[in-house]
Amino acid sequence: MIFADFLKKSKKSMQAAANELGVTTMTLNRYCRGICLPRPKMMKKIADWSDGKVQFSDFYENYRGDGK
Repeated sequence: MIFADFLKKSKKSMQAAANELGVTTMTLNRYCRGICLPRPKMMKKIADWSDGKVQFSDFYENYRGDGK
């Protein structure tokens, strides 16, 4: 599941998720928009935090890397 979709379905705010994961909302926004990829350690943390609903491959499927 794409990270942004997980946040919507779980009704988590960007701020709450950022606080729980220990990142800024700006960083989380970049992950959600596919602008940058989390480092592997953070990907694991997100997978654990989401009870496995967001996986490593989900980030790569959504990754644009174009900064737009």
